[in-house]
Amino acid sequence: MLEGIAALILQKSLGWLVDGLDSKNFNVSLWSGEVVLNNLAVKADALDGLGLPIAVKSGQLRSLRLKIPWRSLSTQQTVIEISGLDILAIPQNEFPKEDQEKQKDAAVVKKRTAIVAQEKLRLERKEGKDKGVTAGEAPGRVASMITSIVDNCRVEISGIHIRIEDKSSSELPFAFGIKLGAIALESVNKLFEISRDVTNKIRDVGIIRKALQMKDLCIYLDPLQPSQPTNDHHVHILPPVCLGIQVTFDDTMVGGNGPKIEDATTPVLGLDVSLPSLGVTVSKSQYCNVINLTSFVS
Repeated sequence: MLEGIAALILQKSLGWLVDGLDSKNFNVSLWSGEVVLNNLAVKADALDGLGLPIAVKSGQLRSLRLKIPWRSLSTQQTVIEISGLDILAIPQNEFPKEDQEKQKDAAVVKKRTAIVAQEKLRLERKEGKDKGVTAGEAPGRVASMITSIVDNCRVEISGIHIRIEDKSSSELPFAFGIKLGAIALESVNKLFEISRDVTNKIRDVGIIRKALQMKDLCIYLDPLQPSQPTNDHHVHILPPVCLGIQVTFDDTMVGGNGPKIEDATTPVLGLDVSLPSLGVTVSKSQYCNVINLTSFVS
């Protein structure tokens, strides 16, 4: 059971990104509750949510650690640590025709699966209402456990690099990349103050709050030369910056029953972004690449 819950948590949070998160692929000591996975392959359709004509050519998540304190969920935090996420994507038309056909077939299957999952969720919610389950009530045992884990979860991610190389959209091949030094997702109280004291944390029924901190976020746009190897020396259009995001959402997103009726004004998902002063620098060659990138995206 514990292995299944751990797998469900990982599937909900990272199932869209990497393969190998099935419970049969890892062992969880019954009460230690620690899972360590290394060198997970990134899914070919991991970037489909961007709505761009690209697909993952290669990608790897080097290390994933999940620690769930089964014996003391109400007093200790669950911790997810991710280290090293590298993704290289290219336009879909640069893949061999055989792979392009596979991507189209996979996209159709994915859409059908999403429709089935959506209908299943609708029926489950209808069944819950028929049984008299209302907003603000305590969810079932497993759902309550998952909701508690998510509410008290701390996520730490380091070393993210997503790179898109385009050699076919124009006469000026380019590489567009996003790098993140670190991301921290922390549990907070009503005032969005970071709180690792799970025991004394006061929580609104049906509402989960998180603080997201990003460090060393940067964006680059490099000319792509066949003889030039990929390295860490990039031409930035956005130099490294830090930013914070306050996140509020109701727990129906993770299997709960939502806030009480009087809290119905709470959005399903709310974001409050804090941005520092930003400096954007674009050279003449980068300007041409930006035009090509805009054309590619549209």
